[in-house]
Amino acid sequence: MRFPTITLIALLCLAAVACAANQSRAANPWIEVPGFAQGRYVVLPPNERSDEPPPLCFALHGRGGDAASYSRLWHEALQGRYLVVAPQAPLKNRAGVLVSTWQGSVDRDYLLKIWDDVHARHKIDQPRSIVVGYSAGAGAAWQVVLNRRAQFGGLILHAAASVSELYFLQGLHVFILAGERDTGFTPAKAMRLRDRLVGAGIPAQLQIVEGATHASVYDKVRAAADWVRRGFALPE
Repeated sequence: MRFPTITLIALLCLAAVACAANQSRAANPWIEVPGFAQGRYVVLPPNERSDEPPPLCFALHGRGGDAASYSRLWHEALQGRYLVVAPQAPLKNRAGVLVSTWQGSVDRDYLLKIWDDVHARHKIDQPRSIVVGYSAGAGAAWQVVLNRRAQFGGLILHAAASVSELYFLQGLHVFILAGERDTGFTPAKAMRLRDRLVGAGIPAQLQIVEGATHASVYDKVRAAADWVRRGFALPE
């Protein structure tokens, strides 16, 4: 009877290890991107399961940023009601230092690969979906606008703007988020952009966060998230 007992214990141990491995994989928010060295992105699902497809928040961090941090920021601000996907920017040499940042069309194929993979894996409520770009991420967001504009409804330009032809923003709702003390994307630049968009018939909202710098406006996203959850409408 001794050997069957030992065998049973061994089998139970193997099952426990396998279960732990499965739980670890399930808890890992990162998904690798085949064909792109070190390519990966974070996926945070809605807090509650639903038969209805969730809207997508495609969140693009800034220079030297972290997709895990930026995804958590938006997941919490949107109250866990969105599927949040945040790509990690590929490393680039900047003055002899490797930095995770975006470079316009250089990262286009990488971004679109992630975008298309997410849409292949999930049913998405496209009209309620948004693309968000913080600082250097605004340039990456513009690549999504140029190539997948019909697949989302809102764009948030967070402490930066990379906008050329306004034609490409037709059909989208735009929220511009700027810091009062940002010396790069200044309030004046943000207001001029808002006026250009509104003048072109594009619904655009602007929030200038009092006292915020380029760095500190990073987590001041509550008003923008509320605008998204209200269906791109301001409070009455």
